[in-house]
Amino acid sequence: ATTMLPSSICSMGQIPRISLHSYGMLPKQMSKGHPPMITRAVGGVEKGEVGGNVQSLQVMIITMLYDTAWVAMVPERSSSQAPCYPQCIEWILQNQHDDGSWGINSSSLSVNKDILLSTLACVVALKKWNAGSYHIRRGLNFVGRNFSVAMDVQNIAPVGFNITFSGLITLASGMGLQLPVWQTDIDEIFHLRKIELERDAGGTISARKAFMAYVAEGFGNLQDWDQVMAYQRKNGSLFNSPSTTAAAAIHSFNDRTLNYLDSLTNKFGGPVPAMYPQNIYSQLCTVDALERTGISQKFAREIRDILDTTYRSWLHNEEEVMLDIPTCAMAFRLLRTHGYDITSDEMAHFSEQSSFDDSIHEYLNDTKTLLELFKTSQIRFSCEDLVLENVGTWSAKLLKQQLLSNKLSTSAQSEVEYVLKFPLHSTLDRLEHRRNIEQFKVEGSKVLKSGYCGSHSNEEILALAVDYFHSSQSVYQQELKYFERWDNHAEIGFCSKNVEIVFYAVYNTYKQIGEKAVLKQNRSIMDQLVEDLVSSAKAMMVKADWTATMYIPATMEEYMSNAEVSVAFVSFVCPPLYFLGLKLSEEDVKSHEYTQLLNLTNVIGRLQNDSQTYRKEILAGKVNSVLLRALIDSGNTSPESIEAAKDMVNSDAESSMVEMRSLVFSEGGPIPRPCKDRFWEMCKIVFYFYREDDTYLTPKEMMSSARAVILNPLRLIPPASSPETLSS
Repeated sequence: ATTMLPSSICSMGQIPRISLHSYGMLPKQMSKGHPPMITRAVGGVEKGEVGGNVQSLQVMIITMLYDTAWVAMVPERSSSQAPCYPQCIEWILQNQHDDGSWGINSSSLSVNKDILLSTLACVVALKKWNAGSYHIRRGLNFVGRNFSVAMDVQNIAPVGFNITFSGLITLASGMGLQLPVWQTDIDEIFHLRKIELERDAGGTISARKAFMAYVAEGFGNLQDWDQVMAYQRKNGSLFNSPSTTAAAAIHSFNDRTLNYLDSLTNKFGGPVPAMYPQNIYSQLCTVDALERTGISQKFAREIRDILDTTYRSWLHNEEEVMLDIPTCAMAFRLLRTHGYDITSDEMAHFSEQSSFDDSIHEYLNDTKTLLELFKTSQIRFSCEDLVLENVGTWSAKLLKQQLLSNKLSTSAQSEVEYVLKFPLHSTLDRLEHRRNIEQFKVEGSKVLKSGYCGSHSNEEILALAVDYFHSSQSVYQQELKYFERWDNHAEIGFCSKNVEIVFYAVYNTYKQIGEKAVLKQNRSIMDQLVEDLVSSAKAMMVKADWTATMYIPATMEEYMSNAEVSVAFVSFVCPPLYFLGLKLSEEDVKSHEYTQLLNLTNVIGRLQNDSQTYRKEILAGKVNSVLLRALIDSGNTSPESIEAAKDMVNSDAESSMVEMRSLVFSEGGPIPRPCKDRFWEMCKIVFYFYREDDTYLTPKEMMSSARAVILNPLRLIPPASSPETLSS
């Protein structure tokens, strides 16, 4: 049997004690080079270490005492009287904290359930081999002093805590250990265990079996270990979890589980991580973080190496990618948006909601996985892609249900509302970067049974992102000054003199562009610039004639053949392409791919504009695609006909956006990706600008967005005392 389980429920934790110029002061200049930890975190791929060296990515490869303790409990193959992995015992003995605890015990974190769980597990492991009696006493005293934390339902808990913690209490009692706590408190823990088991009984049979197998160590001899072994993977592990696999090795004496644990301890030595392998997921999380904060261009080669490795795993259908919902979804999204040739067929096993309902994610109310699936569903290259359409439909439905439940954390609710409101093609990169930087959390994220798993590189990612964003703002502010100095005719009324002013402004601007482009392209582009400008002007004249003569085109084709040109995007999308550091030959500009990119951008711009300006254009006597479609389809412009026509126009724009996405994210054509990205960004601007209204008439929100990118300082979240995740 196979089941879909996460490599990690990875969301960015909280910001630790990091000043960053008092959270938002503008740096004088951009820092030079990568921060040291990021260089290690992402730069390991330079040495071919991706997937092979635990130091190749510092994200999520964090040792967990809970899992280490369970591996330490495994006996030798030939004798139950000696540990199979004495190095784990030794590591436990050497890593007890001064207060008697084991685990991630940062000064910024108060005692939590993960620390209690890890401490009791280490105590039981030492007692099993009669090692470290002093350590055992100190550990028991720590558990006794802080036992109330285990009963606090408001305290964030590792997955299945009430089952695994109560299971350790049973093991400890069977070994003769006496916890210094009241019996009523122990009874309360087992009452919480009963509540958790009853809650789990409400899920599907498949999901319940998967969850019970995942926390199998909490049941001991009460567990059906033959049933648990049905979840064993090719690498010998159960769910890539060292603790579950170690418990299976203890109870079933399975050679493949021992082989997995052998490879684990050979790789890491004494301590083990909470999940292994998880290289791909960890690396993808880092790539995603770099892209979300706007600094991925600084690590282009490293990101390409990571994605090359992920692509090979994808082609080989490896379990680490394909059996894990968030890993598979994130891999698909990142690979497809970076131009790798993959189809949605490999996502077919997630096309139905049952793939989520029958997995552990349903038990965890795993908002992050649903968000990842929903975002992935938007990377469609065809309107007929039913796999991704289905994924988007059911993931959106479940996200809306979570919103209505009022059980999400504040940050999770905000993220879900935002993602549902703004599809990926209607967000602006710099606004997204700002939002993600301001909400970036770097310390601790809940990871299944073993508490909190932070990223050593997240601090440096945040620092570099803040530095880069502020430096970008200083450039934008300087450019804004240039615009303000140039725009000195704002108060002059319309007259023939203004026509002359505009003519010379256009002439001189295009002349300067042409002269500078020669230096970049080693050829003149003036003919192309003039041709583009003239075609736009002619289309505008036709549109003006239609208005003056009250002419209505007979078909949508007649209207669009002129309207898509009159939107005039060619005048401000295309000239910058010559200054991207890439050669664009005359043949490239005349190519079918370039023509498609420009035509789709114009179509999307025209349709989105028309869908929000038709009221104004009715009053002005202008023709509009919404009005024209209503007349053609219904013969009138009643409110009902207008609404139906508007829906059709919006649908056409969405379909064109799907086609544009396929064109931009696919490789092989003559137009370089950076050039294609400029067309894509223009389309995103159009969707953002016209998503609800004609923002020329209601500019308040657009002005707020502009200020956020150009002027307003960042507002970073303050440090928090305990981790929070999107899994509520």
